[in-house]
Amino acid sequence: MTIEQIILIFKDVAARHKQVNGFKVAEDYNFGVMDDNDYPALLLTPANANLPRDENGFSMFTTDFELKVVDLVNDDLDNKIHVFSDSIEILKDIVNEFNTHEYYIDLGLDIISDASFSKLDGFTDSDLYGYGTELTIASPNKLSFCTAPISNLSGFNFTPAAVTVTDGLVEHTLYPSDTYTCEVAASPTEIAYQQIPFSNNPSSQNLYDEYWQFANGILSRTQPVYPTHVAELDYDAVAPHYTLKNNNSDGNLNRFTDENGLQVYSNSLIVDHLYNVMYWGVAMVEDTQPNQIAAAQASTNGGYSDWYLASMPLLQTIRDYTLIPQSSFPAIFTGLTETTVHTSTYRPSSSNIMYVSNVGQVLQATPTQLFLGIMWRKL
Repeated sequence: MTIEQIILIFKDVAARHKQVNGFKVAEDYNFGVMDDNDYPALLLTPANANLPRDENGFSMFTTDFELKVVDLVNDDLDNKIHVFSDSIEILKDIVNEFNTHEYYIDLGLDIISDASFSKLDGFTDSDLYGYGTELTIASPNKLSFCTAPISNLSGFNFTPAAVTVTDGLVEHTLYPSDTYTCEVAASPTEIAYQQIPFSNNPSSQNLYDEYWQFANGILSRTQPVYPTHVAELDYDAVAPHYTLKNNNSDGNLNRFTDENGLQVYSNSLIVDHLYNVMYWGVAMVEDTQPNQIAAAQASTNGGYSDWYLASMPLLQTIRDYTLIPQSSFPAIFTGLTETTVHTSTYRPSSSNIMYVSNVGQVLQATPTQLFLGIMWRKL
């Protein structure tokens, strides 16, 4: 696990802790001033790192992190003891989270240092008080050269003995072969995404329609052997349709982001981290269904050339039922001025197609009717 990945874990813990309002990574002299609403804040500074040798080689990677929890005190300092008490309790919560939560245990993360707390009086600002500690985080180190991003030695062939290596989570065996090639399992940082849904219609009636996409492997997905977690929604969240239970590949809990992991959408590209698919965030112009299927296939929007007209079951996955009857699609999709959109899904044994209504109904229409459309592509 990299230092950046561990920092993202601290950031996630800070975001989930109900007493922490801010998070920043910097040196002591460079934390700067934060808004009052950002306190209490968790401040993080990566320090030394080490790769100690043990009887198994270099099996563990350790990193020192300086953690500080600081908060504002009143001018008369009447809440200073309260700030001190809360700050150290938050640090204890973080230690306990790392030490006892099964998620971090499964990742192989461990705090191998004592947690000694130092009081902070007037930290970088006369109004900031709190506590700090230094923790040494240990994580599994990849043992085999097979896991390094280094090309094989040209012409170097041999028959090695079987060797057991670890990919950071699970041990697995590399078996000998006449020409040695690395047999490396999926990265432990990969996420198992939800399978792209399919309507089970038995035939294709139009080139590049939903059944064509299914038959040509566009809807298929190979899941990682050792996923970090399965992408799923957090139904306990305030906005469960938009909130993941675990971090996405960009290190946040947002189901929908732009291509940079943010929610700016300046390029009209929308990534759905639940199914690991991308949508073009602007509705297609009104047209017949065959024309929209062809237009999606010919599109190079966003610099990509593998767009398809979205199917009925795929559109159902992004429909926000909490907005019914006002709207069925998230507001990040623009141009959806009509109540219905064409889909690439045909009704079985019929020339009628299915379309999705903004009030959550699945209705029928002929291919020649004019409706809007939404394009998607698989990541």
